[in-house]
Amino acid sequence: MAKITVIVPTLNEEANIDLLLERIFRVRRSCRLDFDVLFVDSASKDRTCERVQAWQEREPVRLLRR
Repeated sequence: MAKITVIVPTLNEEANIDLLLERIFRVRRSCRLDFDVLFVDSASKDRTCERVQAWQEREPVRLLRR
C-alpha cells in the first residue's frame, strides 16, 4: 500500500486540533489506511503547536513550523 501524508495548514487552530485528529484517525483505523498527518504551522500565537506535539506521542503526526 502506498504511503500518504495528509497536510494540514494551521494558524491559531488550538481549539480544533483534537477534534480534527480524532476524526482523521477514526477513519484511518476503520478503513485500515496507511497515512500520517503533517501540520504546517504559520507562526501560531496560541498553543496549536503544543496540541499537535501532544499527538505525536500516540499517532503518526508530524509538525513543521514556518
